[in-house]
Amino acid sequence: MRPNSEFLLELDRDARDLLGQIDFTSIWTPYDLMILPARSSQLSVGTDRQIPVALHSWMLEDLRCIELVVETLSRAKPNPSRDRSFVLR
Repeated sequence: MRPNSEFLLELDRDARDLLGQIDFTSIWTPYDLMILPARSSQLSVGTDRQIPVALHSWMLEDLRCIELVVETLSRAKPNPSRDRSFVLR
């Protein structure tokens, strides 16, 4: 899991291919001490939103983060072709 290791570079290639097919938002804080370096939360695809929260765990309770999640989900458009629901028989 070292920065720029072949393992992480391969994961990144896979992630760009897969994530490029979906609409998603990455919400992150530059003060994160759990994700190091914090900027590694920035991805080359999707929407990137930075919120200045002091700690990683506080993002779950920060009103700005919660409002951003609500706003992002409100804008989401349903896509029936991606519906993975199923009926148990």
